[in-house]
Amino acid sequence: MNQVLLSNHFLKVFQNLVSSVKPSKRNDPDTDGYKISIFISEFLANGFDSSLRGRNKPSFLVPTDDPQWKKKVDYAKKHNLYHYHIGIPDYETDSNGDLTSEYVVHYQKIDKYTIKLVDLDSHPPFNLPPETVMTGSNNFLDILKEE
Repeated sequence: MNQVLLSNHFLKVFQNLVSSVKPSKRNDPDTDGYKISIFISEFLANGFDSSLRGRNKPSFLVPTDDPQWKKKVDYAKKHNLYHYHIGIPDYETDSNGDLTSEYVVHYQKIDKYTIKLVDLDSHPPFNLPPETVMTGSNNFLDILKEE
């Protein structure tokens, strides 16, 4: 069974996105919280076998012309970091036909069935999330039960 965890930081980000929207608009596909919810739902239902709309890739695939290439590659591998283009504010099609967006969700791939969402950040520039935002492991389904 697939599982989505949220770091303490990401839990706050997600709660702020959801609570800042009027209850009548929470299922609006144009809201940021809804876009994150769709990503979570897709992963829970289908894992990485789903056809996620946005570009999803390992964060260690850093352009080799980046001045901090080695440091970023090592850091991303150490923390199993990946990022998903979430469609915030909207999707754009790049030259390869991939759907990219200004904002990405950074996550750790714990194993084949488990991911931990750790940050939401603009891209470019491509910055890796600091270790401070990776602490905590709140199970998304448990959070839903509490609400």
